[in-house]
Amino acid sequence: MNAGQDATRLDRREVVALVVMLAALSLMRWQVGSQLPLSEDEAYYTAWSLTPDWGYWTKPPMIAWAIGLCRELFGPTLEAVRVVPALAFFLCGVTLFRLVLDLGGSSLQAWVSTVLWMTTPLVSFYGLIATTDSMLMLFWLLAMRSAWQALQGRSAHWIWTGLWVGLGLLSKYSMVLFGVGVVAALLHPAWRWHWRSPWLYAGGFVASLIFAPNLWWNFTQGAPTLHHTAQISGGGIGYGLRWMSLLEFWLAQWAVTGLVALVVCGLWLKSKPWRSNEAGTDHAALWIVHAAWPMLLVISIQALFTRAHANWAAPALISVLLGAAWWMVQGRHVRWFQLALALHVLFMAALYGYDLYAKPLNIRPSVFSDPFWTLRSWPDLNRAVINAWWTQASDVQRADWRIASEDRGIVAQVQATLNLPAGQALGWQLADAPDNHFEQRFPIRSGTPSQQVLLITRMPEATVLQRFPQAQHAQHVIIRRIPDAPVDVQFWWLKP
Repeated sequence: MNAGQDATRLDRREVVALVVMLAALSLMRWQVGSQLPLSEDEAYYTAWSLTPDWGYWTKPPMIAWAIGLCRELFGPTLEAVRVVPALAFFLCGVTLFRLVLDLGGSSLQAWVSTVLWMTTPLVSFYGLIATTDSMLMLFWLLAMRSAWQALQGRSAHWIWTGLWVGLGLLSKYSMVLFGVGVVAALLHPAWRWHWRSPWLYAGGFVASLIFAPNLWWNFTQGAPTLHHTAQISGGGIGYGLRWMSLLEFWLAQWAVTGLVALVVCGLWLKSKPWRSNEAGTDHAALWIVHAAWPMLLVISIQALFTRAHANWAAPALISVLLGAAWWMVQGRHVRWFQLALALHVLFMAALYGYDLYAKPLNIRPSVFSDPFWTLRSWPDLNRAVINAWWTQASDVQRADWRIASEDRGIVAQVQATLNLPAGQALGWQLADAPDNHFEQRFPIRSGTPSQQVLLITRMPEATVLQRFPQAQHAQHVIIRRIPDAPVDVQFWWLKP
């Protein structure tokens, strides 16, 4: 890195090339993603977007807001939902490129970092579907950049940092670990003076102000999002030393960063870049490390004592790619870059082209062979619902009907496919307390409904008739699109 470089200036051709590259990647991912059914979570977030609020059952509101905005702008379609990840990662790429230049990196370092990050298996997969992680990584990158500018003496940028942290917390609660990294960085002698700056506390106030409505929503609703976060953190399996779980987590980090980046980042750390004689390099390297280690440490501890999914430390992997790119460029390790990029592109081609080569190669669909197996059965189920729904009544009558299920995924998928308004998709609440968004907002429990309802359930006949004695069995639906993960449900009509 060269701290003396003017990081604010970019050649116009570079700007055009960057935008074209990122736009091409984003358009390709949007096109591929638009050929796939909505995931269960995407349909669930789409249902949330129909009732704008400061919080929802399992996640903060940002993903629902983003989906709602895109559906408002582009129409209530699957393609509109898939604009969210495409646009989010496009902005991630632009922000990462600028971050590298701000850190004192050369234009080459910015290009290598951006290309490697935007083609990692992690981004290649999450660039297809709308998830909370795409929004979290965007605000993490924006906060990394503004916090670095603040650390370099432009103290007013703590306000911007507070803004991005607040929006990140409205995307996913793990954004709080970014704040831990900032606190750790401020313990460094070169940055301790910020503790005396009012701008730092103003930034904290801005983050708190933005996040406060979500906390208030949780307080008034019985804290469902906070309880869910604690529940999934525990994994439902209790606590204990699980060394294999920790190993699996780190193997997953190695895989989602493309097999090369994590190894190369280790070589970069081994060189102790924060001790470099190059002016400014030590501080930039320290900030890259501080932005990552709290999340990697916390999620590793979680993996050791319970479980952790591969994506839970996703924002920290930005620093891993930055460190790897630094080492490749500064040491002129061209072959490492070529190997990393080749593996990234190979994975992307295998993932995006799966539907093109699976049949010619006679690859049988299964939970092990199909990367999109969890999405495959939803269109068949939706068609079965549409057939049952459309054959029973006229358009006027259907406007007063409802669909219901104890399975949030089924309700969300059918609602998204039929473009049902909020309130026309109901959650069958079997327990005393609600267990998802539909049961919380639009529950159906037992007795005689006020409108005709199509109940789609996995519950046995005795349970259905106990709750709804007048229920009439419609049909038994079995979908074997994925033979080792069939969908088996019963349709019942509940009439007023």
